[in-house]
Amino acid sequence: VALSLLVAADVSLGSADSDAQWLARFARERRNPPDLVIEAGTHMRARHPAHYLVHALVAERLAREKHPATLSWLNHAIYLFPTHPDLHLIAAELLASAGHKSQALLEYRLAVEYSFYSTRFLNAVAARFPAVEDMLAATPAEAPRLRELGDWLTGKNRRADAERVYEQAILLDGENVPTLQALIRLALARPDA
Repeated sequence: VALSLLVAADVSLGSADSDAQWLARFARERRNPPDLVIEAGTHMRARHPAHYLVHALVAERLAREKHPATLSWLNHAIYLFPTHPDLHLIAAELLASAGHKSQALLEYRLAVEYSFYSTRFLNAVAARFPAVEDMLAATPAEAPRLRELGDWLTGKNRRADAERVYEQAILLDGENVPTLQALIRLALARPDA
């Protein structure tokens, strides 16, 4: 009842986007307990059942609190917007925290695949799973994506790992000039060259 009055006072049957903006502010407020955020999300979900952002905002807040209802809200958000990289990043982080490495790497891979710029997602993977094998598992097996990973590794001064990744990219696309150039630069920078 208290939430209904709060929502009625603050949201005047607006659009899904304006309601989502309200929910974002509400969910960000630390003083609002998770159960009240769930109640607000449930109210918004009834008004906008196909708006992924309602589910995503509640899931994001619940994930920070390690609330047991997180996966339910997150799964529904992913169902509504399966190519949103941030949703897969949240899933990956939850799975990694629970010790489900292979599932987490799959979710990281989806986050990288669906992202335009993968740097933020590669940073997240490396924070939990820095081994090059894990980084490869979290990167789509496509030459351009592997080159991005190789560039990222080069930037982190992990040259031997970058060389390995570039070589895998060349196996997939032997005529990829930017990858060939990056591999040549690494070879020329080696002390034994």
